[in-house]
Amino acid sequence: MKIGVPKEIKVLEGRVALTPYACAELIQQGHEVFLEATAGELSGYQNADYVAQGVVIKPSAAELYASASLIVKVKEPVADDLQYLHKNHILFCYLHLAANRILTEQLCEIGLTALAFETVTDEAGHLPLLKPMSEIAGTLAIQVGTHLLHQPQGGKGIMLGGLALIESSDINSSSNDSLLADQSVIDPHIRDPHIIDPHIIDKGTVVILGAGIAGSAAAVQAAACGAQVILVDREASRYKKLCDAYPNIEGVLSTESTIAQLVKRADLLIGAVLLPGLKAPKLVSESQVQTMQAGSVIIDISVDQGGCIETIRPTNYQQPTYLKHEVLHFGVSNMPGAVPRTASQALSAVILPYVKCLSEEGWEQYGGLRNGLNVRKGHIDNALIASALKS
Repeated sequence: MKIGVPKEIKVLEGRVALTPYACAELIQQGHEVFLEATAGELSGYQNADYVAQGVVIKPSAAELYASASLIVKVKEPVADDLQYLHKNHILFCYLHLAANRILTEQLCEIGLTALAFETVTDEAGHLPLLKPMSEIAGTLAIQVGTHLLHQPQGGKGIMLGGLALIESSDINSSSNDSLLADQSVIDPHIRDPHIIDPHIIDKGTVVILGAGIAGSAAAVQAAACGAQVILVDREASRYKKLCDAYPNIEGVLSTESTIAQLVKRADLLIGAVLLPGLKAPKLVSESQVQTMQAGSVIIDISVDQGGCIETIRPTNYQQPTYLKHEVLHFGVSNMPGAVPRTASQALSAVILPYVKCLSEEGWEQYGGLRNGLNVRKGHIDNALIASALKS
């Protein structure tokens, strides 16, 4: 098989789909691997690193796409990629077609075969190619959110986690349990961060919608900062272990009224809801966003699947944020692209077995890859995608 790895051209996307070491394994199996010049540089891999492993460097995107049958990239193709794709290509990358009717129609018009990382499953039915990027995105959500809460960035001026070395006793504060009694209609153990003793340093409240891989990673990172973390999910089993392990993580079952009340409390609101292959459900309405305090921050990790917060829209790392209803919104749709070295190594490792399988005859017999199939020969070939685009 002739395998091509193009340079990612989304704004400030530094990842590369295959590292030199992954390419070496494919070449050892008898495949030819081509790389568009400088495709690995932002991930820390020079052309010479690939050449040393037997990879052929192509000087332009046009030559790269013309040389390969299997195109392995990171993010979905944009206009400058689409012009080079043809019907004989197999495309393997993140696609998120459930939230992108236009791209779906373009791929169908080309007539190629397209498989999406995010719908490939393993033997247990999990999403192995989504997991590492979800973990990175969840961790980044807290790192980015912490920065955006700083006043010069437009945030309310909270240092997430407060002061770790200052105890309440150091400033002669007394317990505010009586003040907080019966204030929470959701859970008596959840303190309202806006009803506090003035002598207590505010540690900030992070509300996370979804306790999957991304949401859990965000919760752990926020807890490590010392913030008060409220993790919301439809199933208590998904957050119980984290609540047991971290005293500052609270778990709450998801209901409309619960979410509405928690949104008001959030200094940092993170959307991390995933329905495999489908558009993200809208859990937070625009009117609920209007109840948040000025300078609060919203980060919706599920923005590439349409987002679970009504006011979110896709952004990029050149212009990552916008202000709506005095709340700072961050909607970058390729969050892991900010840490390309880490992300490329993680992604390359998990996709390599599937690339090997795709490079051989009869790959459709492997059920996990068959679930990854989204488009084939001009038609949608995935029931979930077809259903999502009908709604």
